[in-house]
Amino acid sequence: MRTTLERLGRALGPKYEVKRLIGRGGFAEVYELWDKDLDRRLACKVLHPEIAWTPGMLARFRQEAKALARLQAPAILAIHFTGDGEGLVYYVMPFVEGESLAERLRRRGPYTPSRFSRHCPTPTPRASCTATSSPTT
Repeated sequence: MRTTLERLGRALGPKYEVKRLIGRGGFAEVYELWDKDLDRRLACKVLHPEIAWTPGMLARFRQEAKALARLQAPAILAIHFTGDGEGLVYYVMPFVEGESLAERLRRRGPYTPSRFSRHCPTPTPRASCTATSSPTT
């Protein structure tokens, strides 16, 4: 049985090298990729293959990726492309160096509203507004 990392490498083809698993959540894993043609780091979010995804759930995942791809704001990552293969469903986005929100919360504790407003970059509220006001169809 091939690992998800190996399957993702086969699904993406020879243009990309899957470097490592960088995060895991309840529904998906995120892998670091190397784009060999453009010499850049990317991240790939892959739905957990062991979950029995219904066609409706997969359609929703693709619809959300399309909606994200249309958004343009400094605090929102672009979606480069979506794909499926080797029994995996995924989308590829820029790689952003840094700690996860979970790591930061473990290290510094929860954010109070005043602490959030001091540490939250100005574009985030605009991005949130953009995300909630953009059509998703």
